[in-house]
Amino acid sequence: MLYALVGLAAAGFFGIVSFAIYGAEGLIESAWVDYVFWTLIGVGATASLLDRALRCRLCDISARLRRWEPFCQDMPCHGSVSGD
Repeated sequence: MLYALVGLAAAGFFGIVSFAIYGAEGLIESAWVDYVFWTLIGVGATASLLDRALRCRLCDISARLRRWEPFCQDMPCHGSVSGD
């Protein structure tokens, strides 16, 4: 979730700065600003999804990672694994 929020914040900041630099007419003429804006949002959402899925897979595979509290214990796919 943090990555998604960071992506949204970065896209919002980029949009505000782009508007301040180029103005409304410049944003209409520059298609790359729109591409960068949506890419920042997409990267944040993708990183958020991959982080959760990848951490669950790694905790399933590795017993050493499963014992490491900050990495696996707060994941919804495992809950509390202290009884292993």
